[in-house]
Amino acid sequence: MSIWDTFSRVPGKVINGDYGDIACDSYHRYREDIALMKELGIKAYRFSISWPRIFPEGTGEVNAKGLEFYQSFIDSYAALTRSMAGALLFNVQDDPEAVELQASIADIGVEGTVTKYTGLAADHEVHKSVMAEYNKLK
Repeated sequence: MSIWDTFSRVPGKVINGDYGDIACDSYHRYREDIALMKELGIKAYRFSISWPRIFPEGTGEVNAKGLEFYQSFIDSYAALTRSMAGALLFNVQDDPEAVELQASIADIGVEGTVTKYTGLAADHEVHKSVMAEYNKLK
């Protein structure tokens, strides 16, 4: 769970009381979304890797299903979009709720947790796949 998940549930913070659990449901529809982008002729797409999806508690144990999702996304993206540049973003603004609940950001050493999150994602096949596809477009 992220800080956005918590914020969006506060009554009056979001129009109509909507929240992002489903939203456009790209988590389940990414293959359709990618095909639509290709059909529309979009030349670039920026996507982010969610910190809470990789480390639900902010640090500690890696969520293997989160990494599997991003690998599947990249594989689908690469297969469908040979002419579309991908830009990978490490989203550190949507912190895991567990990090926000700590008494002090300084006390928990958030720099180390961000470094672990970005380092893991950068070393993982997801990043390698993105870079390989990017280099093919040059």
